[in-house]
Amino acid sequence: MSLVDDLNLGFKDVDSIYESTSNKWDDKKKIDTLLEIGAIIEMNLGINSTKAERNEAKRQQKYIYKIIKKIDPAIGDLLMRLI
Repeated sequence: MSLVDDLNLGFKDVDSIYESTSNKWDDKKKIDTLLEIGAIIEMNLGINSTKAERNEAKRQQKYIYKIIKKIDPAIGDLLMRLI
């Protein structure tokens, strides 16, 4: 099981993950968790997804990448170029 599954994390938790000052949440763990949440968002899209659902998923992914850019600008820039 992953941390996202264990803690039942989702897009709603992105800001709290970023703002966490706990020693348990180093930058690498924050980025890994945010990327996993993004992967789950993409995974939940299917061939029956509406254009609105695809646009919402893209908006959420972009937001996650912006948060990652605040943590690590190099990784964030690379991810933003992929959108």
